[in-house]
Amino acid sequence: MLSTLALRCTIHVLSRPGDQLLVYHVRNPGRYGASDEFEFEKLQSRLAEELQDAVGLHILSQRKSGEMDEVDCHGKMLMTVHQKEKEEAVKISRMIVNFAACTNAEVLVMGSTGLKEGRSNCFQRTTLGS
Repeated sequence: MLSTLALRCTIHVLSRPGDQLLVYHVRNPGRYGASDEFEFEKLQSRLAEELQDAVGLHILSQRKSGEMDEVDCHGKMLMTVHQKEKEEAVKISRMIVNFAACTNAEVLVMGSTGLKEGRSNCFQRTTLGS
């Protein structure tokens, strides 16, 4: 729910005509298992629904080659998806911040802080820039 609200806010409140939007999602099947909520098709459908009323917003998606392409809101790849591997020591929040930095994002909106925030004794917010 939080991620949907963050996406809605980004599209309808923060963005202006001519802005570019790059939605980045990191899959973590080890944590969420086979949950339908986080399956690509479901996420893609929710994103397409939110983008229907977006006026003048340029949607970007990263190809496997690393290049960014503009896509229309009815396209098959509205978001860039990577997957966290079990052995990977990098936290998902760090993967997101790194991706934002590599793509020269001017604004980073994170829709979720994950499941461990309440149980963590070392949780801290990670931000891009100042």
